[in-house]
Amino acid sequence: MWGEYDSPGCSVREITVEGTHNGEWCGVAGTGRRVKFHVAVLYLFGKDDTSGKLMAERLYFDNQTVMKQISGDAEAASVPNFVTAKKTLVK
Repeated sequence: MWGEYDSPGCSVREITVEGTHNGEWCGVAGTGRRVKFHVAVLYLFGKDDTSGKLMAERLYFDNQTVMKQISGDAEAASVPNFVTAKKTLVK
C-alpha cells in the first residue's frame, strides 16, 4: 500500500498489484507473463444509524495496462513505483 486517505464516510487505499498471469483474465488464457498495476480502493461507510458500517467497496484500475502486459505489448517493469503516502483529508 502506498497511499492511505481517510475522511468521514470514506477511506481510500492505493496499492500496487504484482504477479504472474497464470489463469484466464478477460478471456485470455494464462501466459506466464509478469503483470503489475495500480489499484485504488474506496471503502464507503454509512451515516447516522449505520455510522461505522461498511456499506460498499469499490475498486478502480486500468485494465488496458494489464491487457498490454499479458499480450506482451508492455513489460510489468514499465509501471512506475510510487512512494508511500499516508494522509488524513479531514480531521
